[in-house]
Amino acid sequence: MYQPPFIMKHDIVLAVEIAVKYYKKYAQKKIKMIYEDLTLEQAYIIQMLHEDPKLTQVDIADSMGKDYAALSRMVDSLESKDYLKRVKHAADKRKSKLKLRPKAEEALQIIVPAMEHNQQQAFKGISQAEIDELNRILSKVAVNCQELL
Repeated sequence: MYQPPFIMKHDIVLAVEIAVKYYKKYAQKKIKMIYEDLTLEQAYIIQMLHEDPKLTQVDIADSMGKDYAALSRMVDSLESKDYLKRVKHAADKRKSKLKLRPKAEEALQIIVPAMEHNQQQAFKGISQAEIDELNRILSKVAVNCQELL
């Protein structure tokens, strides 16, 4: 059984970072088995746009904690792979709307259940109440840190 490094007992931020690192490695491996040309973060972008087609790149970047340049590169990659397209705003040519293409809609039928399964595996043995509490606490930490920026 995995034994966390000693430092984790004293540094909760590092403990969270390590847990997220291992989850991302696991989830990325599972996504690659299904869609070799998608990263986990790109799958999240597709899922977010599916759930709320009005999201802008800025909205997505903020939701994912990404800087705008990094998110723009991810969107460029998704566009080049034909998962989404940018549609220029009629009034402001500097703005674009992100639209999912049929390839993304098809991928979602497989990716969403796979991502749900990945999370179920990661949270195996953890109650829903514990998951809710963890989410509440981490949300507070994120807000506290965001206010300091």
